[in-house]
Amino acid sequence: MLRKKFFSTGGTMFPPPVIDGNYAIFKYLGSSTATTKYVYSGNVVMAGTSLPNSGDKSEAVANSVMGIFFPQSLVATSKYLWSTEVTSLSANNTVTSGTGGASASNATVGVQFSNVASSAIAKYTYAGDTTSSVPGLSPNVVSGAAVATATIAVVAMGGTSSGTPNTQKYTFATDAAAAGTALLANSNGTEASGNSVLGIFAIGGTSASTTTNKYTHAGDSVTSGTALTSATKSFNATGNAAVGIFQLSSVSGGAGTNVYTYAGDSVAAGTGLGGAISASTNCACSNGIAGVTT
Repeated sequence: MLRKKFFSTGGTMFPPPVIDGNYAIFKYLGSSTATTKYVYSGNVVMAGTSLPNSGDKSEAVANSVMGIFFPQSLVATSKYLWSTEVTSLSANNTVTSGTGGASASNATVGVQFSNVASSAIAKYTYAGDTTSSVPGLSPNVVSGAAVATATIAVVAMGGTSSGTPNTQKYTFATDAAAAGTALLANSNGTEASGNSVLGIFAIGGTSASTTTNKYTHAGDSVTSGTALTSATKSFNATGNAAVGIFQLSSVSGGAGTNVYTYAGDSVAAGTGLGGAISASTNCACSNGIAGVTT
């Protein structure tokens, strides 16, 4: 007979925790297919598997099985299987223009929010590797960023120049969008990472900034987060249920990182992504976030 294992904390029995993501993949800028792997435990950095195609201003989505990379102006997406670290071409993208907006995922689908006005949202369904498109957000997302729960994504809309503080909430099941709570500062060139409870947005703005905002999903409240150690804008962030890894545009051309620990809102230096990535990356994703993509 199978028995479910439990663990004990202070005399109370709990089921085992959900397996959480243990590494992230950062993709390089432009025509390069190279990637860098960031292992959360120990903050270890190494080369990842190269992608089969590339494209400037890409977006990435992921669940606990695979990561999907949407390259701008290219049809085929790239799939990164977490268990084997094998990459391959995957389903054709239905919206090949307008990446560089924002992207988000739950366990079932990943969505790419276009930065082209009135353009559709590209949706990737992990089971079956199929793609489709749905009506885009209005206004469109420009150099924004998004965080997600299992049911909704919160999208910082970004915008031209210094941008806007506005956010929108997108519901995965219905493709409906509604206004979210505004951030405390205008956002352009935003980076974001989060879990099922909260999202951390590195603001960007008119110029690179150390400012972060915390979006708490329960109640849709926005408060100041802990400042990063160095300024950043227009780079990338990803993470698991415990931490977010933020690239710092002002450190070694984007190779520097900060680790934002959600519990306690603490910020510490992370491991640099290496010289080959210092020219910047253009997307990143993680292999699972408990309560969101697992």
